[in-house]
Amino acid sequence: MGWLVYGLFCVLSPFAAGSIQRYNRKNRQLMQTNQRLTEIIKQNERQRIARDLHDNLGQSFSMITLKAEYARKLLAKKSDAVPEQLLAIEQASRQNLKMVRDIVAGLRQTTIAEELINQERNLSVAGIILLTKDENQIEGLPQSNQQVLAQCLHEAVTNIIRYSHATECYVTFAQSATTFQMTIQDNGRGLKKADQFKSHGMAGMRERLEVIQGELTVDGRHGTTLTLTMPIVTETKND
Repeated sequence: MGWLVYGLFCVLSPFAAGSIQRYNRKNRQLMQTNQRLTEIIKQNERQRIARDLHDNLGQSFSMITLKAEYARKLLAKKSDAVPEQLLAIEQASRQNLKMVRDIVAGLRQTTIAEELINQERNLSVAGIILLTKDENQIEGLPQSNQQVLAQCLHEAVTNIIRYSHATECYVTFAQSATTFQMTIQDNGRGLKKADQFKSHGMAGMRERLEVIQGELTVDGRHGTTLTLTMPIVTETKND
């Protein structure tokens, strides 16, 4: 009887272990997806604010500018002081309009969470599993950094789908006081050193990072590992 139980244990334990591993992986993927959906909800709210600013406040500022220009022309012959004051109003209005447009442009930029959602879908179609680690490190990262990293993530995943023959893709995030790092790794066939920067995607990633004093390193020995490191950009605010 004991041998029978032992035999059944030996036969069934690999299946049980595999089931537990698959369950844990699915659970981890679900948690990661929920985190990204939370970020998407926040981004949707920012998009709504952007539309309101553009459609309402932006239009109002445009009207002020037109009225100020017209009034300055009408009053130019009646008083030397009036045109000068109206010109100041016009200039201030133009500055405010530019500020609104800058805010709207910033709100419409892509976040890393959005790009992860998009690329998880693309990888899934190609039969590749996306797993991430330490996504919470993204929280509070300036949009200037996020925009560059989102673009690089897009390029990297495109290369993985086209060339790697991988089944898994791992994206890891790490942040220090002054720098941010994103690592993208696949379990595919790797990349020869001579071919690392031949594709437009790789060259584009390196150029984007160099603009903000960042760097890209590539390791193609065991699959392909891209390490993107950049200084954290300090966001400036308009007074």
